[in-house]
Amino acid sequence: MTGSMTTWFAKEPLLPRNLDLEKMFVAEDQTIHLMDANGRVHIVGTLEELRERLRKGDNDSIIYTIMSFPSRVVFCVEVEGYSHTLFMATEKKLGFVENYRNIGRRDSRVVLEEIPSRRQLGIKISNDVHYTGFSVDCKGRVWLMAVEGENSYGQLFSLAKDWKQPMHRYWCPERFSGICWSLDDKTIYINETARKNYILAYDFDIETGVIRMHEERIFYEFPNPTEYPLAFVIDSRDHMWCAVAGTGKIIRISPKSEVVGEIYLPDHHEPIDLQFVGNELVILTKRNVAQEEVLLRGGTYHGLVMNAKEASHGNIFTADIGYTGKPGHLYNLGPEELSLLKKSRLLFEKKTGSSAEEVMDFLRTYRRRQPSPNV
Repeated sequence: MTGSMTTWFAKEPLLPRNLDLEKMFVAEDQTIHLMDANGRVHIVGTLEELRERLRKGDNDSIIYTIMSFPSRVVFCVEVEGYSHTLFMATEKKLGFVENYRNIGRRDSRVVLEEIPSRRQLGIKISNDVHYTGFSVDCKGRVWLMAVEGENSYGQLFSLAKDWKQPMHRYWCPERFSGICWSLDDKTIYINETARKNYILAYDFDIETGVIRMHEERIFYEFPNPTEYPLAFVIDSRDHMWCAVAGTGKIIRISPKSEVVGEIYLPDHHEPIDLQFVGNELVILTKRNVAQEEVLLRGGTYHGLVMNAKEASHGNIFTADIGYTGKPGHLYNLGPEELSLLKKSRLLFEKKTGSSAEEVMDFLRTYRRRQPSPNV
C-alpha cells in the first residue's frame, strides 16, 4: 500500500433503535428502502427527512410505509420509464410492485413470475435454485446471482427479455456474493465465496453483456484471511468502496488496487451494505456482540431475552466523503415484461402498512421496551 490514507468516521445512527435489516435500496428520488429478514421492505424516507425527524425527536414516524411478503426479499430496483413500478425478487420469484410509492393510499398489487422451469431454462438444474443477489448494468440488463441448494455451485446470469432463457450464464464452485462495474463499465468486479478473500476483475463487453471469464485478474486481495467483502460500490473517481466483513470499517480502493481511505463505524457495528446519496456514503450495519456480553448486561428475564434477540440488529450510518457515487441504472423494461406486468393474473399475496396497524404495532413494541443504546 502506497500513497496517502484518508480516514473518515461515520456519523450518528439514523434510526431510533437497531433493527434486523439485511439489504438497502435507494430509489431515484433518494428514498431509502430497507429489507429485513422477515420479508418486509421498510420505506423510511430520504436522509433529510430522517434527520429532520430525529432533530425534532419525532422518532415515532421513522417507519412510515411497510411492504410485507411471505418470504425474504432479495433485491428491488425501479423500472426505467415507470417511476411508480418496482422490479423485485424474493428467493424464488421475480416480479413487479405497481404503484409502490402510493401503498397505503390507493390500491396496489404485486405481479410475480415463478422462477423458470428446467425446460424453459434449457439446462439441467434442480428446483432448489434461489436468488441471492442482483445488479443492473449500464444497458439496463438485470444480472441475477443464484445458488442451487446448500453447498452447491453458484450461477450468475443476465435476465432475458422474455424471462425464459438467460442471455449469458456463468458458474463458480460455491456462490457469487457480489458484482459491480467500473466507472467506464468495461470491467466487472466479482466476489465469490470459494475465493472470498479476493475481488476479481474481468473485461466486460458493454454491447453484448459478455464477461471474458478466461481473462481473470485479481483486483484486490485482503491481507487478513478472516476479512472479505460484504458489499462494494464505485464512486465518481473510479475508486471502490468496500464493506469489510468481521470489521467495523469500509475501505476505499484505488484503480491501482491500493487502499487509500477508510471509514470507521462505532464499536460492534459491521457494514453489510453500501449506497451513495449525493456526497455521502450510506452504510447499513449489523452488530457483532458476543452472547457473554449480552448476559453481562443483567436486568430482567424479559430484558435478557430482548437483548439477546436484538444483539445482532443494526442501523444506518452515513459518512460525508466528498465523492459522489457512480450513477445507478434502472431496469430497462422490455415489451414482453411490460405485457406480463399489464396482463398477468399472478397476484403475489402481500399486506401493506402505512400509518396503520403494522407501524402502530412497531411503535407499541418500541414503547414497551426499555430504551437501549444504538451503539
